[in-house]
This record gives sequence, C-alpha cells and structure tokens, in this order.
Amino acid sequence: MILIRKVIAAIVTSFIMTLINIAILGLEFSIFIAFYLVPFVILYGSFSSMLSDYMIKWVHPSFKLLLSGVIHILFGLFFLIYILIREQGYYDLENIVWNIIFMQTILCSLFFWMIAEVLKRKAIVIWFKEKLTRIGELRL
Repeated sequence: MILIRKVIAAIVTSFIMTLINIAILGLEFSIFIAFYLVPFVILYGSFSSMLSDYMIKWVHPSFKLLLSGVIHILFGLFFLIYILIREQGYYDLENIVWNIIFMQTILCSLFFWMIAEVLKRKAIVIWFKEKLTRIGELRL
C-alpha cells in the first residue's frame, strides 16, 4: 500500500511539474524535460520517500512533518549535485544554484512531499475509494 501511495504521489508530481514547465518554458521543451523527469520521480522519488518515512519513524510526532520535508529536499539535492558534479563537471556553487535542473529538483521534492503527506490522511483515502467505486459502477 505504501508503494502504491508513493507511485501515485510521483505521477501527480510529474503531472504538476509538466504543467508548470509548459507555462514557463513552452510545450516542446517541457515534453523533453518530462521524458527525463517522470522516470526519475517515479523510481528515485518513491524510493527516497519510503526511506524518509522509515528514517522519521521514531521521531516525535510534532517534528515528523517538518523533518520529512527537509529529508525529501535533501534527497533531491543529493542526487542532483552528485549527477552535476560527476557528469558535467560543475564545481562552482553559483552554476548549480542557477541551473534550471536545480530549480526543478527543489520544486519536485516539495510537491512530492506535500502530495505524499496529503495521501497519508485517512479521509483522502476514503474519498478516493468512494470515487473509484462510483467510477467502477458505471456501465458502458
């Protein structure tokens, strides 16, 4: 159930990021980015989010939400900085900060975290089950 919830959060995050990219960068470049963004978010994002949930399991409940958000952003930044330094030779922090991929990673991590937290709520799960049941009852 946890993996399904994380994959749903990854798909919704990818959709939101694609819409934001279309609004800012245009359709063609956004589709190009989406081809790389969607698999990355689904695979790495889901795994790191599950790891984040495991890491904060023993933390006091009042700190869980904030710590989970920080860990999501750190996992996104860790992977990004590793790739940029290893593959492209970026060693100057100013180049990394102003790189468009950096902003994509921050936004994606934040959206993934927010959507994953919303999907943890029982009321949301019940609402989705009701809607899916209604859709399943439709006959064509």
